[in-house]
Amino acid sequence: MRYAKTLQGETIRIAGRVSDEFHGNDGINWEKDYKKMVKSLLAITAEGNPLPDPMREELEAAVKHVKKGEPSDADIDTLPRIATVWVRANPDPIPMWDAEYRR
Repeated sequence: MRYAKTLQGETIRIAGRVSDEFHGNDGINWEKDYKKMVKSLLAITAEGNPLPDPMREELEAAVKHVKKGEPSDADIDTLPRIATVWVRANPDPIPMWDAEYRR
């Protein structure tokens, strides 16, 4: 299994994988599983203590650009920054659910 055991861990893992793909590989391996991962990031950050609306909207805007495979550096950097905020707001482990992606 490649997934984290908790939603908190998976949130950080997704943000890091996507960031590495664009910052390190210029998105050359971007495909449907990555798109599913960023979609899952939105779902995860709605769990537990969800993000405040302004931050949620910022994440949604960044995810929209990332899913298209043409994000700005700011869009990419938004993912780990906001993922970290969500993790800090949810200190009690939340078990990971079944993922729809394989990366």
